[in-house]
Amino acid sequence: MPGIINHLSMDQIFKSECGTARPTGYLRQLDAVRTIAVAMVIATHWEPKATTFWFNGGFGVKLFFVTSGFLITGILLDARNKAEQSGFQRTGVLKSFYARRFLRIFPLFYATLALTFCLGVPAVREFLWWLVAYLGNVVLALRGGWVDGIAHFWSLAVEEQFYLVWPILMLFTPRRLLLPLIASAIVFAQLFRLILFLEGINRITTSVLPFASLDTLGLGAMLAFLWQGREGEAGEKALKVLCGVSIAGCIGFFALHIANWLGGVPAYCTWIMTVTDALTAFSAVWLTARGLRGPVGWVLNWAPLVYLGRVSYGLYILHPFMPGIVVRVFGFLRLPNVTPLGPTFVFALNLTALIAVCSLSWHFFEKKINDLKRFYPYVPPTAGKVGTVTT
Repeated sequence: MPGIINHLSMDQIFKSECGTARPTGYLRQLDAVRTIAVAMVIATHWEPKATTFWFNGGFGVKLFFVTSGFLITGILLDARNKAEQSGFQRTGVLKSFYARRFLRIFPLFYATLALTFCLGVPAVREFLWWLVAYLGNVVLALRGGWVDGIAHFWSLAVEEQFYLVWPILMLFTPRRLLLPLIASAIVFAQLFRLILFLEGINRITTSVLPFASLDTLGLGAMLAFLWQGREGEAGEKALKVLCGVSIAGCIGFFALHIANWLGGVPAYCTWIMTVTDALTAFSAVWLTARGLRGPVGWVLNWAPLVYLGRVSYGLYILHPFMPGIVVRVFGFLRLPNVTPLGPTFVFALNLTALIAVCSLSWHFFEKKINDLKRFYPYVPPTAGKVGTVTT
């Protein structure tokens, strides 16, 4: 397996997540992937006519899910290994995981809800308690359609629901059952979407439920699991099969989307497209994590792309509200109406304002809270030393 995956160790990812020096090199490219993913989402919501069959918000969310599954599972498995070697309780790892997720995700999310509630965003006021409970995806599923202003919260809800269960499974499932468990999650997502498709269930209802995203999250988890290279021949075979399936998925992705773009495809192909989309997103994350070289690698290591990836969480959460906020600010300052200046100028103004606000949020709010993670290491440095309490 080292011949296939050998550039970025899970130990580097673990150290980065634990707050030590951020590794340079290929982990930077995953930040760039986050930038590309959030750019797809923003473009779809702000200029839907400008998006193409592959550069769209739906595919961007899949990139986010694969990346999250890869990083989170890798961190959990690496922490599990360290805990087992040192004799540290895995329940301690679990507590640290939830504390760290709380510090990273909750402050900006709830601050955004408070701000938009005070600004009178109708959807936030109507569904506030659903959003507070991270059930925004359930709202959309029950309505069977998107809700302006809060539609993007569905993916955050899915990730939080995933985080409730997945860490327990990764930390406490017998090691011999981890590979079958991850593979079952991937297959279950396909069957779940297929059954609901055959039953004629609304496509939005199907897609926003957490079970429908287990393939993208699971594919990222599978990559992290096989990355560790501890499964010997079985893992090597699984990786080769996954490689072949991913290549076929990428070919199907372009074939189906081009056909749909040119003249449409039969209804049953929409389910197949969800499969090829997931495999293509997986392939993109896999190649990036391995480290792309040449011109593509240079672009993905470009400092502005890497930086925007670090603040991508804020970009994702705040982008639907920024156009309205910009209009309010212009009105409050009694500045000229920006609309007559053209859509390109308005887009650029909104984007500039969004990046500025998210940068300020990261440096003066999110990062300050995020730095508190140092008090919640997955495995304390003293774990396993003589005379040290490890529980």
